[in-house]
Amino acid sequence: MFKVLPLRVLIVDDEELIRTGIARLVTQAGTSFQVIGTCSSAKEALASLEQEEIDLIITDIRMPEMDGLELLTEVRHLHPNVFSLVISGYEEFEYARSALKLGASDYILKPIDRKQFREQLNNMIELVTTHRKKQFLQQDLEHKSQKADDFQVGNFLNSVLYASRLPHVKEWQGLLNPLCHYRLIAASIDRVPRADAYSQRDYELFEYVMNGIIREIGSGFGGSEASAISLRSWNGLDGWGWVLINHNKQEEPDGEADADDASSSEIDRFCERLTVKLHETFAKYLPVSVSLGVSSELQDISTIGQAAAEARASLQRRLFEGGGKCHWLEKQPAYNLLNVQETKSAALRLSDLESKLFNVMRLFDEDVIRATVDDLFSIWKKNTLFSGDLPANVLALMLRATILIDEIRLEDRDTGKLMSTTYIESTWRKMQVSSDVLELKEELMRFLLLIAGKLKSLRFQSEKEPVEKAKTYIEQHLADDLTLGVVAGEIYLNPSYFSNLFKIQTGENFLNYVTRIRMDKARELMQDRVLKLNEIANKVGYQNPKYFTKLFKEYYGSTPTDYREHQLK
Repeated sequence: MFKVLPLRVLIVDDEELIRTGIARLVTQAGTSFQVIGTCSSAKEALASLEQEEIDLIITDIRMPEMDGLELLTEVRHLHPNVFSLVISGYEEFEYARSALKLGASDYILKPIDRKQFREQLNNMIELVTTHRKKQFLQQDLEHKSQKADDFQVGNFLNSVLYASRLPHVKEWQGLLNPLCHYRLIAASIDRVPRADAYSQRDYELFEYVMNGIIREIGSGFGGSEASAISLRSWNGLDGWGWVLINHNKQEEPDGEADADDASSSEIDRFCERLTVKLHETFAKYLPVSVSLGVSSELQDISTIGQAAAEARASLQRRLFEGGGKCHWLEKQPAYNLLNVQETKSAALRLSDLESKLFNVMRLFDEDVIRATVDDLFSIWKKNTLFSGDLPANVLALMLRATILIDEIRLEDRDTGKLMSTTYIESTWRKMQVSSDVLELKEELMRFLLLIAGKLKSLRFQSEKEPVEKAKTYIEQHLADDLTLGVVAGEIYLNPSYFSNLFKIQTGENFLNYVTRIRMDKARELMQDRVLKLNEIANKVGYQNPKYFTKLFKEYYGSTPTDYREHQLK
């Protein structure tokens, strides 16, 4: 299992007094936090991150040499598992928004409100804990997926991989000439039917047909010196089959290159025939096509595990090139990592795009979400290193997205269903055999937009609630002293933050809102002619009748006395 608490905190600010004050507040927050150190500059903080294991950085936005935004950029690239809380002044609010886009978990405005700061620290505990849980669950899922994948490769492949524990593998090694060339083919139905569409008897028939095709084509392949061996029975439940081509290389001392070309051509022809035959035969039983993925050539049967990975990677190119075809590893873009620097650049670009995706999901910008997903798929398509694991990449992205919204898993029926183990497992199986990249992309988009929509709803609700509480308090205390500080204190918010939030939610500033509500209430009370004007003024919070009269006239164009005499006849 994993251990989260205590959270290891690093504090970064160029002012010693502020560093000391924040460290004291963190320490006072309890044993769930441990201040690992304080740094006076961003460069010093980066050095500390290399030496210490840090969970949370609390940093100021404005610092000399390298500011907080630059620090967050470096941390995002070098230490993606480190969370951050940004401190900024009210006049630096746009900087705080930029910090959120760069991956900051939250921000707090100066002057720091102790109660709000402690709440944000507690939120950090939840964020880090959720992140660690997701990491653990993802690793566990990958581990289980790998175990299942190993099982599906079949008895022979497992025998080769674990020869030291399975002596009967020697019988197979006797069949395979160590001087031969080998290629491993992954054969897969492009679209798997519903699990209940066919019976076990149907699957047994498919298995028989598969093995019959292998024998038929293999018997004429390369004469008596070659063979094609089906590594395992066709499994209709997951739509996978494996074929090992065992081809004896003819030694040609004076024409070695020609011999290699002849060997490759013969293997090409075999794969083409196998593709056509599988497609024709299975079309009689299923409304699907069959694709092949071919590994590179290997001479040592002990490397068949690597060949299996290559064959599956080749097969995944059907997502971009279509099903019903044979896909060769050597013919794929960026095979053998043609340009290491280009591949490294693509990896960094992918990392940036994923970070951007999760940030825009928080803002629910659907156009940018779609454009970012398009960019991700474009990079995956251009580089075999990434496209070979495209379903795994998509699933990992979906799992990471759930970290953003873990809190609604148990509260929302639709989202909870999407995040269930059953859904994830069924989606994984479907993606593994998919031959339609648009289908895969739309599955991802549907998932991400749902998550983003829920995030938007949660954020709106969380910001709307304190403003509604403030409005209720104002209406119930019109006769009291309704200053910004008083009302903000009643709902436990920093006055500056509350003022900005109130303006965003209501469209008017706090003072104008209070004055308008008081004037509306005063006009309502005037209908009761028993009440004197000075009594009405007191009831809506004005002890000075002259000031009340002045405000009332500004709002309604007449004095309270004239209004009562002429408007309420």
